[in-house]
Amino acid sequence: MLLKNQTPQKMSRITFIYMFLLIAIPISSFGQDSLTLKTCLSIGLENNYSLQITQNDEVITQNNLNFAKYAFFPTVDATGRKTNSVVNSRQEFASGGIQEKDNAKSNSLTGAISLNWTVFDGFGMFVGFDKMKELSELGKLNTRMTIENLTAQIASGYYNLIQQTQILQSLHHGMKLSSERLAIASEKYKIGSFSKLEFLQAQVDFNTDSSQYLRQEETVATTRLQLSRVLAYSLTVPPSWNDSISVSSNLVFENLYGQMIQKNTSLLIAKQNQYLSNLDVKMIRSRFYPTLTLNGGYNFTNAESQSGFLFTNRTLGYTYGATLTYGLFNRLDNHRQMKNAIITRQNQDLEFENLQQEIISEFNIIWNNYTYNLRLLSLETQNLESARENMDIAMAKYRLGGLAGIEMREIQKNFLDANNRFINAKYLAKIAEITLKQISGSIEEYY
Repeated sequence: MLLKNQTPQKMSRITFIYMFLLIAIPISSFGQDSLTLKTCLSIGLENNYSLQITQNDEVITQNNLNFAKYAFFPTVDATGRKTNSVVNSRQEFASGGIQEKDNAKSNSLTGAISLNWTVFDGFGMFVGFDKMKELSELGKLNTRMTIENLTAQIASGYYNLIQQTQILQSLHHGMKLSSERLAIASEKYKIGSFSKLEFLQAQVDFNTDSSQYLRQEETVATTRLQLSRVLAYSLTVPPSWNDSISVSSNLVFENLYGQMIQKNTSLLIAKQNQYLSNLDVKMIRSRFYPTLTLNGGYNFTNAESQSGFLFTNRTLGYTYGATLTYGLFNRLDNHRQMKNAIITRQNQDLEFENLQQEIISEFNIIWNNYTYNLRLLSLETQNLESARENMDIAMAKYRLGGLAGIEMREIQKNFLDANNRFINAKYLAKIAEITLKQISGSIEEYY
């Protein structure tokens, strides 16, 4: 809109300066040599805090497994004690004699080494060792799931950044078209070929496209920061970065389905929980058996006293034996725990079946999304080619004055909408592909 007392010539100079500044703005102005998905995955898998915590938990389970074998070993304890006392004593004997001692000193030194070795506890030690092995495997699976989730999150964020950048490029191209249209309208308005209304409409459309471009720049910056947060790294984008979204169109349903049944991490974790619940039943069952413990030791005692019948008393020697323990009655608590453990095991079986059903259903939904978006992508590719050709023809007519500005704007809008739909269809197809790889346990192919 022209300001009061401002000529079209002055307005044109201001507008052209504004146009130049906006169009000359680089789409990305960051400084990094390269940015690829593998680079982001490498950074994220090294820096992400959640993954580091999960990996530390895995180390803990591995440490527990490394020391689990010592449950079969005996325990050895050493004790020592030194006591001193000063007492006043008065002793009357049956014979009538009396013995009194003031400040009588006494001291005692004792020491012992004891060994206890449980040689049988109803196979509980073996069950405990097996449980540690299964917990170690569960720790590895938890780490694997965290890596898979993080990989999918990074890949989705990375391709979203590409999508938003491509939309920014599309808006940048649209702004250039609006700039050319405004320049044409301005020149034709000066010579009287176009009306003032045509010129003002071209200027409004250019300002609208400029506003959309600036808002999209903010979206790109926000998307980059969100990806940086996942990576725990200040991500930068090179100025010449122009990566594309490549969708794999040769995925086979049967292959992915078979991999999902065999390699899906959630199902593997559920199976592991089944093993653990079965071991819990065996552990409780071991309490119904007796426990046999071997014990032995060496004891030393040396006591000295200035009062009493003995002035010194020294003993040393070995002890050995065996202890057999069998719980006869504990208010049927073992039976209660056994019943509950069996029910828990049944629940784990039911949870596995339910989880498998949910994952199969989710897999089918994602596969449908994948195939639908592939078809949509093919259609949008054709639409984009037609819209681009239509745009070129319309711009040529507009330059010659054979097309009205409002018609030109509509054709331009159709072209930009077709381009954005194409970008979005390719992005959604890629996200479906990533999710299929994740649910089938083969997302490591992106590493």
